[in-house]
Amino acid sequence: MMSEIRRRRRKEERNLKKVKPNPEKERKDRRIKIYGILALVLFFILALIAIFFKAIWEFRAKYGA
Repeated sequence: MMSEIRRRRRKEERNLKKVKPNPEKERKDRRIKIYGILALVLFFILALIAIFFKAIWEFRAKYGA
């Protein structure tokens, strides 16, 4: 009888310790992940544009077009 009460109490404590899913936090994490991916894509696009303009600049300097 005593051990049954103790077992039940331990089980309840374990259930209280479990972290309940927080949909607000999950939404925020997903948003941060999407913004990170968008930032990387934007960075690569800007890098490609910069390389392209540098190539045009050097071509014009070399051939005077």
